[in-house]
Amino acid sequence: MSSKIIFFIHTVNISAKPQQILSVSRAWNNMGYKVFMFTPWEIVKNLNEPIKIIKIPTIGKGHLRSFCFGLALIFILPIFAFIYKPIMIYSRQIYLESIPIFILKKILRTKYVLNINGWRLAENKEWRKNYFNYRNYVEIFYKLSYKLADYIVSVTKGISNAIVETYNFPPENILTIGNGVNLDFFKPIPQENAQKFLNLSTDYIYLFFAGSFKIWHGLDFGLRVLSELLKKERNLKLIICGSSKLDPININEKNAKDYIDKEKLNDFIIFTGFIDPSKLHLYINASTICLTFHPNLEMMKFGLSPLKIPEYMACKKPIVCTDVGGLGELIEHQYKCGLAAKAGNIQDYVSKVLYLLHNKEIRDNLAENGYKIAVEQLEWNKIAQKILNFVKI
Repeated sequence: MSSKIIFFIHTVNISAKPQQILSVSRAWNNMGYKVFMFTPWEIVKNLNEPIKIIKIPTIGKGHLRSFCFGLALIFILPIFAFIYKPIMIYSRQIYLESIPIFILKKILRTKYVLNINGWRLAENKEWRKNYFNYRNYVEIFYKLSYKLADYIVSVTKGISNAIVETYNFPPENILTIGNGVNLDFFKPIPQENAQKFLNLSTDYIYLFFAGSFKIWHGLDFGLRVLSELLKKERNLKLIICGSSKLDPININEKNAKDYIDKEKLNDFIIFTGFIDPSKLHLYINASTICLTFHPNLEMMKFGLSPLKIPEYMACKKPIVCTDVGGLGELIEHQYKCGLAAKAGNIQDYVSKVLYLLHNKEIRDNLAENGYKIAVEQLEWNKIAQKILNFVKI
């Protein structure tokens, strides 16, 4: 068996997506494969990883940085490929990187697997409306990447169906498998221990949300939920873990901050900023219920597989979500690890949270259900092995 896989990504900041990439890479490395990760240097400058990380220098931000990354790989990727002769190239959605992959498939017959974590054609309509010709530009490379792919790994059935319908990709070559969890990072610990470690007062009940002000996270809705909850329970605090850095797609941030000031919510919210994934479990374990607030955007119609869901489950916490993108069916009926509220319905969401706050036995049962599934089905090593089995490596 060859022990080499070239694995490269397009993402340019430390966020959920690189953690998914890193988790799968670590799993393959632990299975005896040599994993090379080609990535913009900003992601990995402070990482200590067992995998071989090839740092690709870039300039600028956003599209310019993406362009530079793809341009550099046109020259760098073939050099490494001819030296190490990989058995597989595995990537997220790509742009200029399609060019060297096309060359390597023709010359080295390298197997190419494309990972799709969101339906970008819908996403682009939602949050890139102001970028001239953006959709036309990326669609050219999307078509090429789907044409080049031998196999596709998709996180939802809706995305898989859209790929088949839009690009006429063979459905038998698509593996639909949701995101997983790193059980070394995310595990249950006593709530009082987590609160003590974080210096959190035991006088409050903590609710947890991982995300940002980006429109698809729905935090503006979440703040309105908190305002209504505080009319019923004054001893609540909402922990918000994630970046809130101003960005063209963080269009809700100013309105949200104005709302916080208007409703006098500052004393009931803890903004942590970015938290290293190895420490995130402390905030989850310090909380009583974990939350998601996804709005009913067009992009949600193709399904959701947020990393935060299995992470909440692995820490043995019940979940309240909005019923979009199949999350309601997944959490309330399939996993039986939480409750789903109607998207955009504040009172319905509030009632679900209050119901769990006032029923500890039900909370504990839901949390136990989720924990069992996370351990038995959602650990990254199991998912990484299923991918290799599917692509016949």
